[in-house]
Amino acid sequence: MRFYSRWKFTILLAVALLVIGARLAISGSAAEEVLLDVFGVVFLATGLLSWCDDKRYRAAALILGCPAICLSLISHAFPREVSATMLLLGRLSGTIFLGFILVALLRSVVTERAVTRETISAALLGYVIIGFVWTHIYFALELSSPGSFAVTSSSPDQLHEAVHRQAILEYFSFATLSTLGYGDVTPVSRPARSFACLEAICGQFYLAVLVAGLVGMRGTRPEPPS
Repeated sequence: MRFYSRWKFTILLAVALLVIGARLAISGSAAEEVLLDVFGVVFLATGLLSWCDDKRYRAAALILGCPAICLSLISHAFPREVSATMLLLGRLSGTIFLGFILVALLRSVVTERAVTRETISAALLGYVIIGFVWTHIYFALELSSPGSFAVTSSSPDQLHEAVHRQAILEYFSFATLSTLGYGDVTPVSRPARSFACLEAICGQFYLAVLVAGLVGMRGTRPEPPS
C-alpha cells in the first residue's frame, strides 16, 4: 500500500492507457461488451481507491463512484430496453464521478509545492480523464438520441451495438481531444458538435497551460529527495 500511495498517479495513468488499448483492440461479441465494461470498472474502481486514503474525498468518491460501477455491471442482466436505460444512467453517473476525480486531481496538482514525476503523471492522467469524460458524454448522447454521430468508414453499423459504440466514441473522443480530426467519425446533431468543439478547446488549453507549465517548472526546480 505504501508503494501504491507513492506511485498512485503513475499506476492510474498506466491503468487508463490499458483501458484505452483494450477497448480499441476488442470488437465483436456480446461477451466482449461485458469485458469492455469490466475494463471501465477497473479504472473507476482504481480511481475510487486512489482517493479513499484521503478523508476529504472518501465519502464523495464512494457516493459518486459506486452507482457508476454498479450500473455498468448489472445493466447486462436486464432486457435490452431496460439495459439501455441503465447504460444511460451508468454513463451519466460515470461522467459525474470522472469529473469529480478530474477536479480533485487538478486541485492536487496545482497545490503541490514541488513539481515531481508524480505531479506530471497526475497532470497527464487528467488529460486522459478528460477524454474519458467526453466519451461518456458522447455515449449518453448517442443512447438518448441515436444518430448523433455518423461513421463514414466501410462499417457504418459500428454505432448500432454498444460494444462498437463504446469503442468508436472513445476513439472519436481522443481524436477530438488531440485535434487529430481524421474525419471517419463525425458529430451530426447540434449537441454533439457543441461538445466536440468544447473538448477540442479544453484539450488544447490543458496541454498548453497546465502540462507545459508543469514541465517547465520542473526543469527549473530540483526535485526534492524521496
